[in-house]
Amino acid sequence: MGEFFRKLFTSDFMPHGTCYLWNPSVLWLNVISDGLICAAYYAIPLLLFLFFRKRSDITFRWVFVAFAGFILACGTTHLLGVWTVWHGTYRLDGLVKAVTAFASVSTAVLLVPLLPALVKLPSPTALQGLNRQLQQEIDERRRMAGVLERQASLMDLAYDAIIVRGLDGDIRFWNRGAENMYGWAKDQTLGRVSHEFLATGFPEPLETINQQLRETGHWEGELTHTTRNGSALVVASRWALRESNAPGTYEVMEINRDVTKERTAREELREANQTLEVRVKERTAALEQAAASLERANAALVEQIDRSQRLEDQLLQTQKMEAIGQLAGGIAHDFNNLLTVVFGYNRMILEDQSNTADVLDWAGQVRDAAERAASLTNQLLAFSRRQVLQPKIVDLNEIVRNMERLLRRVIGEDIDLATRLDPVLESVQADPGHLEQVIMNLVVNARDAMPAGGKITVETANMTLDEAYTRSHSGVAPGEYVQLAISDTGEGMTEETQRRIFEPFFTTKELGKGTGLGLSIVYGIVKQNGGEIWVYSQQGLGTTFKIYLPAVLPGKYDESGRLVVSTSERGHETILLVEDETNVRMLVRAVLKKQGYTILESKDVHHAMRLARERREPIDLLLTDVVMPDLSGPELARQLLTVHPEMKVLYMSGYADSAIVRHGVLPPEVAFMQKPFTPESLNIKVREVLDRPRAT
Repeated sequence: MGEFFRKLFTSDFMPHGTCYLWNPSVLWLNVISDGLICAAYYAIPLLLFLFFRKRSDITFRWVFVAFAGFILACGTTHLLGVWTVWHGTYRLDGLVKAVTAFASVSTAVLLVPLLPALVKLPSPTALQGLNRQLQQEIDERRRMAGVLERQASLMDLAYDAIIVRGLDGDIRFWNRGAENMYGWAKDQTLGRVSHEFLATGFPEPLETINQQLRETGHWEGELTHTTRNGSALVVASRWALRESNAPGTYEVMEINRDVTKERTAREELREANQTLEVRVKERTAALEQAAASLERANAALVEQIDRSQRLEDQLLQTQKMEAIGQLAGGIAHDFNNLLTVVFGYNRMILEDQSNTADVLDWAGQVRDAAERAASLTNQLLAFSRRQVLQPKIVDLNEIVRNMERLLRRVIGEDIDLATRLDPVLESVQADPGHLEQVIMNLVVNARDAMPAGGKITVETANMTLDEAYTRSHSGVAPGEYVQLAISDTGEGMTEETQRRIFEPFFTTKELGKGTGLGLSIVYGIVKQNGGEIWVYSQQGLGTTFKIYLPAVLPGKYDESGRLVVSTSERGHETILLVEDETNVRMLVRAVLKKQGYTILESKDVHHAMRLARERREPIDLLLTDVVMPDLSGPELARQLLTVHPEMKVLYMSGYADSAIVRHGVLPPEVAFMQKPFTPESLNIKVREVLDRPRAT
């Protein structure tokens, strides 16, 4: 083998021209042909090299490298074919052919796995279709590029800054409005991160803004930017997320409007508003103080007018009742004289045995009619307070107990009778027979007001009426009284009926079912025994008659005859007072403020709820009327207890407490105070409720 390579270039064989017999035509034909083939084979690898430089995207380049080696080897064999015509270096010629054979076999082996991919190569027709599609896509891209160019030219006309950037902030478009606003030209910004060179101040973290942008596709807010000359801008920025040219990637269109002047104007306006608000508050406080003073003066005036009007009405009513009583008494007196004559002569007729049976029968009819007339006359005398009294020191509880069985028979089984008697009731000086007549008349009147059944409550209690109460009730003297209250669950009475309820012969019953003298007799008896009677009624809530008789209380008065009132413990708590009657509200406010309490007063439930919700400090007690317009006292308490759960509640009403409970207005265990009340009794009751532990 060594000798083979030593003689590789040795021409010790006959040249190939000998085979051609050195025939010029044959020799040069082969030489020229081999030369041209060699030149062509050498040109093919060069062309492949140039092709690779242009098409760097070819994926199977190594096949072309092997093919280029095979072609070079083939070209070299033809080159040696020319050489061996004159030189017999067949060892070199054989070695070149061996290399060519190796390159040929290697190329063939490498082409085998490529056959499936080569088979899948598109045909010329398919390539033409792909080229057409590619051309259409190119045309569409050119059209879109034109549209984008036109849009870009339109966006350049916008006064606002329009910036298109990636989510990471790299700028891809910068319109002329942005150049004017920030001072950088477009070619100075493209590719830069906007948040960095604009020194953007965000209202919240950028990650949070981008998260919202991905979820909703848009974001709006105010940003702070720094211009090229270093000045600060406040911009109203709107971001919109859109898909970019590269599929699956997104970019942000950001539109910024300079609102620095508006922001400055807003701040100046806010400061001016704050200054104005302070001045308005100061002025409002002064006006409220003046209005409060005026309101107090007006309230005092209204109270005075109301008190005067009530006293005038009461005086007129008293005068009217007095006049009617005098007339009725005079008629009854004269009529009794006539009845005396009638009874006398009638008796003589009945005793005369010479009269026939018919005459005696007629005389008996006259006697019966005269007895009925005498009964009517006695009723008129009772109303006119001209009956003969037999006053005694009596226990009103004992009278009610003795009458209870009779009263139950009178009212029937469909009406329930309840008695609530004060166990430590004071005595009164009155005619017991007259008191029984009063109770019977009122119970019968209550029965007639409940034809479908119901409940009657008879109550007794000790009451103290002071000068404040007597000033609003004409004819009432201050002092200690015993109260008799009779309540029913009937339909109640109108105000017009209440004004005329005690007038003789006034009745709301059907014709033939009442004389109209029952309540007139009650009125006359109470007045003749030194007492007072008041009616409290509201349609749908029944009626309560309250009778006040002077109590027999030795030692309870001073030398001048004025009532001695004790002073209760002073307070410091906060009380919310809700009462729609102005005179009552002002009286209660004055009494409790004098006792040391802080009073929040309201004339209606809506104002009370607003006061309670606005007050941050605790409210210790709600003192409210039971029956008010729009909302009842218990419903008001239920709503306010959600705001002030530790607040205690005391109700007050002109109805007897058991009558209110009976209607289902208040639970029996709730604190209740019955009108009318005295300042002393009010202070004692308020103190009692405040000191009472809360139920758990």
